Amino acid sequence: MHRSTKARMKALLTELDYDFSRFTLDGFARWLAKRRGRPIVFVPWEMPPNLSGAWVASDGQDYIFFDQDTQPIHQTHIKLHEMAHILCDHPTVRVEPEQALLVANPTVSRILLRSTRSDQEEQEAETLATLIQEQILRHAARQREMDGVSWDRDFAKSFSSYLGTVELD
Repeated sequence: MHRSTKARMKALLTELDYDFSRFTLDGFARWLAKRRGRPIVFVPWEMPPNLSGAWVASDGQDYIFFDQDTQPIHQTHIKLHEMAHILCDHPTVRVEPEQALLVANPTVSRILLRSTRSDQEEQEAETLATLIQEQILRHAARQREMDGVSWDRDFAKSFSSYLGTVELD
């Protein structure tokens, strides 16, 4: 990965000013949809070989196709990767709403979807998706630490109160 790509994607992530402390995938998709002024529809699909996801735009909404036959954690990464393409404002296939499912057809997708992405765009989307996942994990770890501190403080306070009422020999 080029350092400049990572630096650009870190800057983009910072500019988003998104609160990852309460991250949910659906919440992030709603946030992005609101920001763009158009819904994002996730479509589970039997993807062709060597393609695990795709973003297709119509005039009224964005479709994110993801491999329905992969593990849930990989599906999440695919969705984040495709949303990263949106955040990077990469070009995509534009279709009429009734054509969206046709584009996900394995034959058509090999022709259209693969040809629309440069290696640089794929690298940017993968880098941004990874940085988003790092933010999610960082905030989850911080929350676990705070939950532990909160519990410890409550326990210590209760234990101190208990000790204050017990006479020691």
